[in-house]
Amino acid sequence: MTERQVFDPGLQPERTALAWRRTALALTVAALVAVRILPETLGLWTVLPAGAGLVAAVAVLVAAH
Repeated sequence: MTERQVFDPGLQPERTALAWRRTALALTVAALVAVRILPETLGLWTVLPAGAGLVAAVAVLVAAH
């Protein structure tokens, strides 16, 4: 007789990939919020944190894929 498996081993990788996609989406939203809020304070330097956020989001998506 075989043991009953409590968890389906096929779903964990999918859940992990979805979690990384949500992380990339959150980074993208944070970068867009930075573009919206920071120009009053940083002026043209707003491009640096926003660009870093977008680069991080793309890196997370590439790594998750």
